[in-house]
Amino acid sequence: MKLRSPSAQELQLATLAAQTLCPGLTPETLVAALRQYEPGSADTNGPDEWLSVPEAARLGKWHPRTVARWAREGRFPAGRVGARWRIQRSDLDDFMRRRGAA
Repeated sequence: MKLRSPSAQELQLATLAAQTLCPGLTPETLVAALRQYEPGSADTNGPDEWLSVPEAARLGKWHPRTVARWAREGRFPAGRVGARWRIQRSDLDDFMRRRGAA
């Protein structure tokens, strides 16, 4: 799926974010990465899908605060985009298998 070019506003915000949060990351790359988290903006099926805390909580049948706490504690690989945690689907699947929840 080909995504449209970033708007001027998206580039301006991404430039600011890249300069402060992710030095060395181009604004265009940051915009493309952020679009993956918007429902319906990209095909995100498969093991490389990035999940929000509520999505991961639904899959594991846990409370979202528990998932966020586990992410902070490093119980599974997770990253932050701004103030929001993102968990890769394959990492969550591995974590669930280790816990016996899958």
